[in-house]
Amino acid sequence: AIQDARNIAKSICLSPRHPDGERPLKLRNLPASMYVDQAVHKIAREDPFESRDERRERMTQKEEKISSTNVADDPRCSDKKLTKSGMAYNLILEKVRDEHNWPIEAIGFLSSSIVARGGYKALTIVEELENYSSHLSALPSRTKKVLQQYMDAHNDFITISNRAVPTEGDEGNALSAAVKRVGNIHSLRGLLKASGENAKWVSVLASLSWKENTMFVAGDDAANGNNCMFVPQEFELGNFINASRKLLEEVLMPAMLNAITSESWPPQIGTRRTRVAAYDEHSVEYAKCGRKKLSKCMKCSGYFDAKWIRHTFCIMCERRIRDESVENKCLFDGCKLSEEAFCPHFR
Repeated sequence: AIQDARNIAKSICLSPRHPDGERPLKLRNLPASMYVDQAVHKIAREDPFESRDERRERMTQKEEKISSTNVADDPRCSDKKLTKSGMAYNLILEKVRDEHNWPIEAIGFLSSSIVARGGYKALTIVEELENYSSHLSALPSRTKKVLQQYMDAHNDFITISNRAVPTEGDEGNALSAAVKRVGNIHSLRGLLKASGENAKWVSVLASLSWKENTMFVAGDDAANGNNCMFVPQEFELGNFINASRKLLEEVLMPAMLNAITSESWPPQIGTRRTRVAAYDEHSVEYAKCGRKKLSKCMKCSGYFDAKWIRHTFCIMCERRIRDESVENKCLFDGCKLSEEAFCPHFR
């Protein structure tokens, strides 16, 4: 939800100056272009009682591929010309022409001047924000509905489990489905919390008039590494990020490091790290996903898929290198970017 807010805000700022300009793709494909909408749509399509293995087998039998939603085929996408901003723009020109009796040449100059100075873009930004707010306001109720379906399904599972003793095969599938179901419930709760807060503030911004006070102020001094941001006291999205970061640093990362310390890294075949698609030099030939899809870590020489490696280092080796390096120093000694420029190798 927070990434959606960032992406859509940037797309709105990229609205074209000219009336014939093309709208950014993210805005044309709303609401399906939002990650939250895609996640809710994906979870809603799944069967809450189906395990991962059962779903994989079903998809294999139907010879279908498990793929993400194609936003281009979503009928809800708003890939159309804006109307309010164009009407307001034409209304301004018509009013000047009628009230001041300007000639067609003067109206043409005024039209070009409004476009060049960003007047039409300002009108477009307002309409795009209202359009985004409209789509966003419908998301929390939709998320609540899907969440309730999964919670009801899980409560039914608990009730049935207390009454009957499943067979060995059924028990494994039921537990696998329960784990997936609980994971989706947690995801939906997080999405609901963040998207609701985002919808609240986007609605506030969309309803502001130019006479009202500024609500959000931010600035940075890249050369000295200083930045600041002022938000309303009730703004909670920043607190969500801090809470997630605290949970990651104080609970999840220590648990992962303890497991890695006891089991070795990269994970060997037979360890509990089955979700890490990693292989050493001797076992890489048994990689199910194919060797071409794996990348070699330049530090530990393990082979990993794209989720666990970047900058040619696996996640653990990158962490060790950063912890041992000087603060604000680039991960690579030979990097030519200066401190004033954005370096993709920074944490």
